[in-house]
Amino acid sequence: MSRPAAAVVVGATLAAVGLVAGPAEAAFPGANGRLVVQRPAGEHLDLHTIAPDGSDERALRTTARIEEEATWSPDGRRLAFAQSPPSGFPTEIWTMDAEGGDLRRVTRFGSIATAPSWLPSGERLLFFTTRDFPAPKPDGPPPPAELYAAGTDGSALQRLTRDRRIQTDPVVSPDGTTIAYDQWRAVPGRPGQYDMAIHLRDVDGTHPRPLTRHSSVRDTFNASWSPDGRFIVFEVARARPGHVGGERQSDLAIVRADGTGERRLTFSDAFETNPVWSPDGRSIAFTSDLHRKRGRRVPGGADFELYTIAVDGIQLRRLTRNRVPDLKPNWQPLP
Repeated sequence: MSRPAAAVVVGATLAAVGLVAGPAEAAFPGANGRLVVQRPAGEHLDLHTIAPDGSDERALRTTARIEEEATWSPDGRRLAFAQSPPSGFPTEIWTMDAEGGDLRRVTRFGSIATAPSWLPSGERLLFFTTRDFPAPKPDGPPPPAELYAAGTDGSALQRLTRDRRIQTDPVVSPDGTTIAYDQWRAVPGRPGQYDMAIHLRDVDGTHPRPLTRHSSVRDTFNASWSPDGRFIVFEVARARPGHVGGERQSDLAIVRADGTGERRLTFSDAFETNPVWSPDGRSIAFTSDLHRKRGRRVPGGADFELYTIAVDGIQLRRLTRNRVPDLKPNWQPLP
């Protein structure tokens, strides 16, 4: 199912195309801590945390910059995130403590480096970057995006891919052996449009293979590993049933890590996006406009609230009711 490159917001992340794409994360095992979300505030994005029952919301980062794509470290003590000026370019990766202090810069590329994911040691990060290619033009196609790893201080930089494809949002399995990521495939005869599927490769960048297949009728992306590494939850985007003109919706699905046994988790005509597994393995947090009452559906719009659902597809729970977009959740693991 093709997605137009014209919808790419380069200054924030190459993954935001038509739907609210962005990083998920391996759910490192532990007790369920706080959820971090990003929230639009005027022309920028702020980071907030919230208790897993929807209470005790706290502002984590509220600045005039764009701060997004936050992910918790395996011990739950730090967050990695992407930060950029109001223009959205360049985008660099930083880390901070769980209260928003002790800010430390990871990358200094002067390009796009975003969607960080922690390795289980807590000493290295995966991310994607366009640093190896010229900066894209606002009305041009997105450049290739390669996968990299680096120490949390920016040292020991390692380029994992060299194939000049667009591959985004890498997430490492809880045992540290396998990367899941979104791979874009150009649609033949339709310049600027892409299909998306989830691929895997070893953590050193070798042995690429598909988890889901590229398709003209659906896109699959935004993977999150279960805490035991046996399953992956992801987003599936399709045309809305009974609608024409490119209107879309997305559901959540779960598949075994070997690509077998795919099953739907949600069934609606809404957007259900950015799933992330809970550290205790019982629930999945996501954002959705499921309870939108009127008007046109807008990806990432004010109707997007934070939800959780049990892994068997029952016990749907709405956590926020603030009419402010709460996007791209990530779940803190606690000892």
